[in-house]
Amino acid sequence: MQKIKVIKGYLRSVPYAQVLSIIGVLVGLIGSISTTAVDSNPGSIDWHRFFFWLTILFFCGLLLIAIQTHLRYRKEKYDPILALKYQDEFLGMEDKRSKAAVALKNRRNNLAEIFKNKEELDCIDAILDFLDDLGFYLEGDQISAEVMHQHFYYWIRGYWLACRPYIEKWQSQENESPRWNHIKDLFEETCEVETSGNEILKKKEYAYDVAEFLYEEIGSADEK
Repeated sequence: MQKIKVIKGYLRSVPYAQVLSIIGVLVGLIGSISTTAVDSNPGSIDWHRFFFWLTILFFCGLLLIAIQTHLRYRKEKYDPILALKYQDEFLGMEDKRSKAAVALKNRRNNLAEIFKNKEELDCIDAILDFLDDLGFYLEGDQISAEVMHQHFYYWIRGYWLACRPYIEKWQSQENESPRWNHIKDLFEETCEVETSGNEILKKKEYAYDVAEFLYEEIGSADEK
């Protein structure tokens, strides 16, 4: 998944206008010189030398395109504008986060009882809706996993692991519309960034104790 996103990112970053311009220049140069040689003196041009320098020019153009593609890719990959916007919004949800954390703490052992505890657990939905939006933007390549990790991983990990039984129970309901389909992928991709693909570290992340996280979220409203 991550490798595919990298490939797609590089393809989006290719300066296609410059590629076409270089192709146009080379084709025009070949056509112009060939026409001149045919119309005047075909033996006046050292074709081996000509194609040697044409090849050098071609590869120099490719090198410049590759450099610019890489620079554009990195700029887009680490562009924080959208993430900062959503971070400010999320940080402003202290009361909602605190209520959700209280509900998760109190019902931690029976989060799958979604109908029995519906009134108490409803406050969790606003947080999950927000995180699902982030997952949607990540899937749509609007924000990179690296930027998402930098700005949101603490909450993504905490709420996904704390809410997982609740989320999965809702998703198993046949007569309910799909809920929070992007959060799992959001966690997995940002976890990949956190652990750099190390399976041992990844297992530790999945075993993260959310009790302290919930305690800190409960106190978030008091720190406002």
